[in-house]
Amino acid sequence: MEEGTSDLISSLLVNDREEVYDDREPVIEPRHAVKELVRRGRPVIPALTRLIERYEKENEGRYYIEYVIEILGSIGGNRSSKLILRILLTSSTITNDDGGSMCTKWLRNLGETAVPAIIRFVEENRDATFAVMAVAEAMEEIKDRRLVPLLVKLLGYPNPVVVQSALISLQKQDDKSVVSHIIPLLKYQHEHPAEQRQTREFALGALESLLREDQRLLRQIKSEPESKPRARHIGQRSSEAPTHA
Repeated sequence: MEEGTSDLISSLLVNDREEVYDDREPVIEPRHAVKELVRRGRPVIPALTRLIERYEKENEGRYYIEYVIEILGSIGGNRSSKLILRILLTSSTITNDDGGSMCTKWLRNLGETAVPAIIRFVEENRDATFAVMAVAEAMEEIKDRRLVPLLVKLLGYPNPVVVQSALISLQKQDDKSVVSHIIPLLKYQHEHPAEQRQTREFALGALESLLREDQRLLRQIKSEPESKPRARHIGQRSSEAPTHA
C-alpha cells in the first residue's frame, strides 16, 4: 500500500455535515481523498474492505460508505462488484440509508463487468427482497445475455417491481427465446390492481419489442382473451403504483 493511504481512508470518515468519526479531524478533504484513492486503484481495496466491515458492525447509515461505493465503482473489476453487492446487502436492512441507490448506480455503470457477481448474489440472496430489487433495477441498463437465465427466473419473483425490472432487462437483451416465459405475464395477478396492470403493460411492451419482426405471432398473442393491456416500454415506469416488498 502506498504511503499516506491510511490518511486518505481516515478522511472518508467525515461526511458533508462535518460529523467527525473517532474524534479525528480530516487530514485531507474527502473529495480529494476519493480521487486519490481511485488513482491508486486495486491496492487500496483491502483498506476499503475494512471500512465495509466497520459499516456492517455499525449497521446504520453512514455517509462514508457512499465514498467507498464510488471508489470501488471507479476502480472496477469483479472484486469491486462483489464488495458493492456486499454493501448493498447491509444497506438494504437499514432504514433511511442511501447506500442502496448508490450501489444500483455503480453496478449499472460497471455493466458487463458486474454480471458474474450479480448472478451469484441474486442466487444466494433471493430472500433479501430490497437488495434484489436494487440489483434488478441495475440490470435494466445492462445488456449481457449471461443474465437471461436469471432474468427468466425473476419473472416468477413475488415482488412485482422485480418482475417489471426483469421484463425491462429482457427487452434490452433482445433474446426471442424468452417470449414463451413472458406471455403468461399478460395475465399477471397481484393483490394491488396498479401493480397488476403495470406488470401486464411491461410484459406486452417486452413482447412488442422482441416480436417486432414477427407481427403475425404478436397479433395472435394479443388476440388471446384477457391479454390486451396497454403496452408499456422501457423508460415508461409510472409512479402511480406503490412498491411492495
